[in-house]
Amino acid sequence: MTNKAGAALWTGYRPGALVVDMDTGRMGVMQALTKDGYPIEPVGESGDRWTVRSMSRLRLATNDERRAIGLAPRSAD
Repeated sequence: MTNKAGAALWTGYRPGALVVDMDTGRMGVMQALTKDGYPIEPVGESGDRWTVRSMSRLRLATNDERRAIGLAPRSAD
């Protein structure tokens, strides 16, 4: 994120991005932002959707993590 004048405020990964919650290690797909935070739909496991309030908990899944669940590597950064 940048603090330069005129720069767009980064609001998070786009819905559909495969992310990892660094606090729990769970992997999931970003959903659209709600008033409660950023909902994440789990993949590769049974479990309930969870919501994070801070994007600092999330990172994009690595190509190795994507391959482990049968997905192709990311095509764009």
